[in-house]
Amino acid sequence: MTSAPVTAPLLPLSAPLLLVLLVSLAVALVAGFLMHRSDYCLTGMVRDLFLFRRAGLLPVLLLQIGATMLLLELARLGGLWSGAAFITVKPLLLTSLIGGALFGFGSVLCGSCVVGCLYKMATGSLLNFVAFLAMVAGATLYAEFAPWWEGLTAGWPHLPYKTLPELLQWPVASLVWPPMVLLTLALWRYGRQRGFHRRCAARGFIQPWRTALAWAGLTVLLCLLVGMPMGITSSYVKLGLSVEQLLLPDHVAALDYGQRLRLEYVAPLLNPQSLKLAGRLGPGWDALALLQAPLVLGIVLGSAFSAWRLGEWRLVWRVPAWQYALVLAGGLLTGLAARMGPGCNVHYLLGDLPILGLNALLFVLGLLPGAAAGALVLRQLLTHFAAGDRGNP
Repeated sequence: MTSAPVTAPLLPLSAPLLLVLLVSLAVALVAGFLMHRSDYCLTGMVRDLFLFRRAGLLPVLLLQIGATMLLLELARLGGLWSGAAFITVKPLLLTSLIGGALFGFGSVLCGSCVVGCLYKMATGSLLNFVAFLAMVAGATLYAEFAPWWEGLTAGWPHLPYKTLPELLQWPVASLVWPPMVLLTLALWRYGRQRGFHRRCAARGFIQPWRTALAWAGLTVLLCLLVGMPMGITSSYVKLGLSVEQLLLPDHVAALDYGQRLRLEYVAPLLNPQSLKLAGRLGPGWDALALLQAPLVLGIVLGSAFSAWRLGEWRLVWRVPAWQYALVLAGGLLTGLAARMGPGCNVHYLLGDLPILGLNALLFVLGLLPGAAAGALVLRQLLTHFAAGDRGNP
């Protein structure tokens, strides 16, 4: 007989739970190390397309998505994965389109996303630490008006399907292999014309395409062992509400958004007959904390270790005040959008899109124009502030 969902604190950790935590931590440590060594900024990949009118590292991002898609399909063919949507994939919601647009706009202004700020602040960047705090504040702010937003969008069109194969009722292979073949041909042509190798004399530099392939492998490893790809913004809400609870305990306890059950599943590493994980967005050490806190911590530690090994760790804080203001505003909007969606670029682009998640497709449709608008505004602001800086002695 299966036991009741675990809603109380999970400490002391049992061996299976500790294994889940260690797998997540190990994956994040490697990801953080690689992101620092290759300066792997997801926001910059999309932003550069509109800000500088060049592809930049966008083909590398496509390489990662395609590699993840291929590895997951091979895992499905090999019987390691059923092909069903992960527990974190939600049925089609139009809010993903709105969230994508706001996320694209905010992250371009901020200069990083929910994961980019982690590996950058770990090297001593105070600006990205402010971005992290702003994203946590934005994600937590959503808890205050979640009932209003959910009530407003409750009547919007929605479908019970999670992925394109589910919607069309077609075999997974018939919808996965054609885009993989087309993407492979496009990337092969790009590689022949321009190449994926980037010239860089920095010591310890890792080519971004290598990071893309490694991260694809890490994503699939998480999916097979933990049961879901990387996602971290729920932990941002948890962190924010935990801090708020210290100041306003009664208010946080009354927030319905933090009390609702958000996750209930059995990880592949656990014995399905003995333990079911459950978690809420409110304060507490539960499944959400178990799954996402090691990811956040691992990325920070992995990047910090890389910077320390290279002798590059140093506190950097002397930047113009207007940059802090821009990062603060962009970070707040990014964190807010990640919950309105609900989801961020890491969750949708690197986890859901490789399995043709419907919300991921909507998120991308919103992300691109949102990033384009953010780049337009950013260009105007940079021109304005640059002119002001030249006018100062």
